[in-house]
Amino acid sequence: MIFGSKNKIEEYIIEALDEGPLQGPELIDCVQAKRPQSAREAVYRALRKLMAEEVVSKNRKRSEEHTSELQSPDHLVCR
Repeated sequence: MIFGSKNKIEEYIIEALDEGPLQGPELIDCVQAKRPQSAREAVYRALRKLMAEEVVSKNRKRSEEHTSELQSPDHLVCR
């Protein structure tokens, strides 16, 4: 998978969310499993950046073909 200028943590977040919706703690576990040196704060910082760039959504509505329908507002998906 090619992500252009995204850093490794952002790539792992996108990869994890491509597999389905996750809550914040689950997402951190997925990223830290692939990159153990990643601090929780770094994962949240990367996640906030991806949300600001609208790469990741915390939205209940299905707005695009590539966005999974959410089960709760706490789940995050990759757009």
